[in-house]
Amino acid sequence: MSTKNKIIGLLEQNRSSYVSGQELADQIGISRAAIWKIINQLKQEGYEIDSSNGKGYLLKDSNDILSEEAIRLHLDSSLQKKQNHRKKFAGVNEHFCKNSWHGIGGARNRCRRQ
Repeated sequence: MSTKNKIIGLLEQNRSSYVSGQELADQIGISRAAIWKIINQLKQEGYEIDSSNGKGYLLKDSNDILSEEAIRLHLDSSLQKKQNHRKKFAGVNEHFCKNSWHGIGGARNRCRRQ
């Protein structure tokens, strides 16, 4: 993953709050000056990034550029929700199999085959 994508990813993850240049530099392993240069490149590419002395950088909510990092972040969130639903329904199915009556549609037999 490129340094530019790492910065975009960190800004996407912290979209509602400022991230200091030093924090970005520490997490990525480059200098604050390098962060500043890349932020300026991103701005030239059309990313709406607010820069504030003493606060850092903020990817504005109005930013409408769809980045690989934004997609990955939202996919990861969506997949996590799906996994949680599967776990929840797996528990319901297990409960049903353990507590169902033998004669209802052969439920016990179906449960044993799984």
